[in-house]
Amino acid sequence: IMHAHGIAVFASAGDISWSKPTERYIPSLLLTFVQEFNQASDVQFKGMEFDIESYNQEGFAEASMTEKSLVLMEYLDTVDSLATSTSNYIAATSDKQFELGFSIPYWFDNQNKNIESLSWHDKTGPALYHLMDRLKQLPQSNVVVMAYRNAAQGNDGVIYHSRTEIEYAQAQARNVKVIIGFETNDVEAEKITFFGKSQNELYSEVDLLNSEYDSSGVLGGIAINDLDGYLALIAPR
Repeated sequence: IMHAHGIAVFASAGDISWSKPTERYIPSLLLTFVQEFNQASDVQFKGMEFDIESYNQEGFAEASMTEKSLVLMEYLDTVDSLATSTSNYIAATSDKQFELGFSIPYWFDNQNKNIESLSWHDKTGPALYHLMDRLKQLPQSNVVVMAYRNAAQGNDGVIYHSRTEIEYAQAQARNVKVIIGFETNDVEAEKITFFGKSQNELYSEVDLLNSEYDSSGVLGGIAINDLDGYLALIAPR
């Protein structure tokens, strides 16, 4: 039904524990299931989108930098495993349109100074750089940056919180699409959501974001969390 309306469909799944070595088999099995579905079906998923929020594991916020780094390197190992599986699938099927994506917090670039640079695969840098460097080896990939704010401009706005992601993709990973997330549900703090505002207010901020990044060549659009929240916004008059 979605395809009939020109809408591409991604499979989507996530859990905070899936980056742990003992749980890594779960996202791997899900990815394999989607890829096998595509091979057997007349209609296909465009790709697979993962939301593996390892940083929400119990105790992460209070952990030492060393402990945080270990958790994030487990996350990157999971990304590496899923990207390798995707590469193998593409090699076997020639389906170069299959897209692998990951939702990430805006501070994966170390912006908040709450994580350190990581040494991973013989390189040292923020988790964001390692993630994009791995994904750029695929024909199609994306990151969904959860830069949740209800204002595009300013030093705490969506543009500011997604600038490093755009700039790194431009310079080092041009085939990794950067999709910017917007929140519409009733969550705290008030500044991160459009809940209680109008669709027109959301559109105005999206227009500002597009004006800033349209020419970058790596902006992949926006992501809305979620449909129910969006439909609850005050409709245009």
